[in-house]
Amino acid sequence: MDIRITRLETLEHAQALARCVYDIYGLTFHRSYLYEPETTLTLNRRGHLASFLALEGDRCVGHLAAIRPYYEYTIAGTPVASDEVREMGLGMVLQHLRGEDIVGRLKSAVSDWAREQQLRGLYQRCVTHQTGGQREVREIGTPTALRLAGVPFWVRYEADGGPRGQQPISTISYYISLREDEPQQVWIPELDSDVFRMIYDRLDQPREILSQKDGPSVGGASNVRVHFDPAKHQGRIHVLRAGPDVAELVSQRFRWLMAGRIRHVMVIAPIDNPFVARAATAWKGEGMIFGGVMPNLMGADAVLYQGVREVDLRPNDIQVIDPLSVRIRNRAIEDWRFTRDMALAENEFDGIAEPSAVL
Repeated sequence: MDIRITRLETLEHAQALARCVYDIYGLTFHRSYLYEPETTLTLNRRGHLASFLALEGDRCVGHLAAIRPYYEYTIAGTPVASDEVREMGLGMVLQHLRGEDIVGRLKSAVSDWAREQQLRGLYQRCVTHQTGGQREVREIGTPTALRLAGVPFWVRYEADGGPRGQQPISTISYYISLREDEPQQVWIPELDSDVFRMIYDRLDQPREILSQKDGPSVGGASNVRVHFDPAKHQGRIHVLRAGPDVAELVSQRFRWLMAGRIRHVMVIAPIDNPFVARAATAWKGEGMIFGGVMPNLMGADAVLYQGVREVDLRPNDIQVIDPLSVRIRNRAIEDWRFTRDMALAENEFDGIAEPSAVL
């Protein structure tokens, strides 16, 4: 068996990848652009994806990409996430070739490319209905965030022996540091300060951790943007700039999304000033659930909170293996159990996000 690893550079490469996706998933893969060779090639040329293929002759038998986080969502044409981090994802290998360490070779290629680009770090998001991915990354990465029921139930992972039925899938994100960061100041929310400190202790990067009580109480207006996907029942609230009004602005948009029957809402906000840390107390009062930290996501570290509704969530099926992952999961489950019975008025549209605030 002669399999070589190469960067996706041509339309023929993208066509071979589309055939590989079809061979593994039929027409059910949740990133439909991989079935469109011209789109896949364009995304690679723009730098939103850096796809690596495992080729056996001209046939693509595996794929893994470095993905610019949230490249789909832009403000005035600019992605909301930093260009200095990527997520490893869209991994797949033909069934009969699993166990041949093709995934390991693809990961090495992505990691080598990321270091050549002098990126700060890579994320790897691992599903929690099984622990294989976590075992592969735990030696080189730090678990930092849990998306509770963040993958819709219709993404079945059946080709990988994953769960079937109506249960959504939770994921645990690991961060792989590629170089030492420039020093940063981070303000951590008081309610979850114990878990945040554990995460930062493991990251072992130059961070000055400050209390939310420190710092200024006045500042400029916040810049908050919203995206929602009706088909997936998912929403995101991105805080691009946090000021004293950030607690109420985010709370309004959160209520609007949840009352609009969105099943999973994610709040992503930089924690390089005290306003987000102070806002977290109010957000938890709205029914938000602890998620964790995404290092360097927005130039600065970002905090993640989330909302979940109308899902069949089974906490005992969320499998994590690292002691820090256990602490992150347990805090998220504690919050979920506290908030799941909170009344969310289905017709409460006070504070509806104005059109200019929706991506």
